[in-house]
Amino acid sequence: MSVVSPIPTENDLAISPELAILAALRVAIELTTETLQAVHPVDKPIRDRDALSAATIVYLAETLRLAVVDYEQRMAGLHPSP
Repeated sequence: MSVVSPIPTENDLAISPELAILAALRVAIELTTETLQAVHPVDKPIRDRDALSAATIVYLAETLRLAVVDYEQRMAGLHPSP
């Protein structure tokens, strides 16, 4: 897996097979956040519980996405282990 391409290579998957499901999770997170932001635009004030729930999901999804990216980069050797 490279910094440019988030798709795991055959070698990546041979070493770390969990990268396949993490790539699928990342795509699901992106689709979810894009859809929620289209239905509940962030530039409008949050006035109802649906919009508040959507904003919460988008925030938590972004946190999860960053954790997934960090893990993928660690597996690719882009971050040193502590």
